[in-house]
Amino acid sequence: GRFGNLSFVSGRPSGEVCALLSGPKAIVSESFALRHNVAPGDRIELPVPSGNLDLRVVDIYYDYVSDAGYIVVPRDLYVKSLGDESITSFAIVLQEGADPDRVRSRIVKSLGGVSRFSIRTTGELRQRILEIFDKTFAVTYALHTIAIVVAILSVMNALFALITESRREFGILSYLGMSAASLRRMVLVEAGLLGLMGSIAGTALGFVLSVLLIYVINKQSFGWTVRYMVPGDFIIQSFFIVFFTSVLSGLIPSAMASRTPAPEVVRSE
Repeated sequence: GRFGNLSFVSGRPSGEVCALLSGPKAIVSESFALRHNVAPGDRIELPVPSGNLDLRVVDIYYDYVSDAGYIVVPRDLYVKSLGDESITSFAIVLQEGADPDRVRSRIVKSLGGVSRFSIRTTGELRQRILEIFDKTFAVTYALHTIAIVVAILSVMNALFALITESRREFGILSYLGMSAASLRRMVLVEAGLLGLMGSIAGTALGFVLSVLLIYVINKQSFGWTVRYMVPGDFIIQSFFIVFFTSVLSGLIPSAMASRTPAPEVVRSE
């Protein structure tokens, strides 16, 4: 379409929406629609030198650049209403198989090697955006590491408390013939179950938190939403990591349980 491959809230293809943009019509960004309570089919007025420009909203597109929002109109309508023929940015769509770097070099060469344009490929823009996001959310990675350490210590603490309180039971089981290896396995199974239950509870709470973050906090803070996607691979990976980490954290407590002195416990009984 003339406005690139935009993603619309309605789910309609970009080309279909852009084909409807003829005459006094516009598409608006999601943040603009949320701030001004605008929906497709509504009319908005813009002050222009000749008076007010009445526009009908065709659709709403996702945008994460400005929290104030954008209004996009056909160029001929923009020039006619404002008398401004300047161009600040434009996109070049290459044919399939074309080399973006080679095309950029040819453009710079055709301009005499000196250009006021900043030419970036979609790959470079994507990489730059990911770098900004990584820097912005770097603190979350630290919190993630701290949460894992706290979870390991919590499992170990719970198992230590369990072994201390169940010292009598472990001693009796050992006296009745349960081997040290069986005692260790029993404690490790309990550690794994703790990790499994923690994973299930954490995943459920994570889903609730993600819904609040996307549909409440983001809307109130920035005026936009992101499309909801469930990272199945990451969730499965997290389940296994938490499970095995919990089992590993039970190694020391299980060793303590296997060394419970059975004669001493039975004698005290």
